[in-house]
Amino acid sequence: MFALGAFAVICGFFRRACTREEKLWSFVRLLLIFVFLIVLGVSALSLTRNYTHLSRHILYIIELSQNLYFTCLVLNTLLYVMLQQLAIDDDELGLLVCGMGVQFAGEAACFALLHLTANNSIVRELTVFLAPCCTLAMLWIWVYAMGKTPQTVSDRYEPRRDGGLVEAVADQ
Repeated sequence: MFALGAFAVICGFFRRACTREEKLWSFVRLLLIFVFLIVLGVSALSLTRNYTHLSRHILYIIELSQNLYFTCLVLNTLLYVMLQQLAIDDDELGLLVCGMGVQFAGEAACFALLHLTANNSIVRELTVFLAPCCTLAMLWIWVYAMGKTPQTVSDRYEPRRDGGLVEAVADQ
């Protein structure tokens, strides 16, 4: 259930991107819940329409994983656009989002390729190598992001008593 964890990570990235905008975060939070419920429903609907096998639970998990990967890819792209539009200066978050984009794009490409080629054995062997390569690329980007130690949101803001953030005063 890597897909569920990936969805949770994307939600965490959205939360981090909205640290200064509480109204935006409340809207995004509701939107993320709504998107997750839609993915659950579409996966269940697809399963009931296309499969009549006994192993419905396994097929549902596979269908849900595929739909969540694609959803995470779309949400990750929207998050990156949001970072650019709101001019959020969190370099580390930008690199983490880019790393997730590489991961999701690779997984979504694997699922799409397998589906389009009717589970061809050559394509299946190719996707066995493509998915780990995308994961390694994501991890390398994340290691770079963490090792680079850019100025992040946590460096520029201090926590308030009510849980919000206030701009830190530079020591001069």
